[in-house]
Amino acid sequence: MISRLILRLLLLFSTHFIAVVAMSSESKWLVVVHHESALTSLTHKQVMSLFLGRAKFLPSGERARALDFPIGSDVRAGFYQSLTGKNIADIDAYWARLQYSGKASPPVPMSGSDQILQLVGKESSAIAYLPSHLQSQIAEHGLKVVFTIDSQQ
Repeated sequence: MISRLILRLLLLFSTHFIAVVAMSSESKWLVVVHHESALTSLTHKQVMSLFLGRAKFLPSGERARALDFPIGSDVRAGFYQSLTGKNIADIDAYWARLQYSGKASPPVPMSGSDQILQLVGKESSAIAYLPSHLQSQIAEHGLKVVFTIDSQQ
């Protein structure tokens, strides 16, 4: 009985570990905006400010609507690790402090890449990140890449 429980726990842990390792191997993240956005590029600092709630407006002056992957998503964890160099627990704690103080709200969580692609394609103020392996879908939706995060930075 105990050996079965230990085996199940090991299996669960190894499956989660493999998923995290696979997602962390994503080497690039693409920050995208609506195809009609006046933005042509962003700096690393501007992207951090937008996704960490420090900036509420795009450099073009339009109010930003930052979109996020679901909480608990490996994609989300990988993006913030690449963007900030911090693990997702630190990012979640950061957002908890800001929300508690009423200073800022985190990016709007979406259900996944399909919903993000659709919403950025419809809203000129939306900004989001996607793994680089979705480059062809980004092009199909006519979105514009304004920043690329290389996890090797």
